[in-house]
Amino acid sequence: MATYTQGQLDAIKKAYASGVLTVKHGDTLSTFRSLDEMERIINRMEAEVNGVGEPPRRTVAGFSRGL
Repeated sequence: MATYTQGQLDAIKKAYASGVLTVKHGDTLSTFRSLDEMERIINRMEAEVNGVGEPPRRTVAGFSRGL
């Protein structure tokens, strides 16, 4: 899981509010495909920065009896 800072989150929010799809923070340059993608990333980053995190992903295992 990536660790985000409040500064990174603020930079993406500022770009989102301006309608810009490319964000530079420090040495990192990120280009998003759409504002929808940026919104999803902002939501994930906010959850992580605020300590909520994402819910665990469920996996389903398949079994065979080997017959």
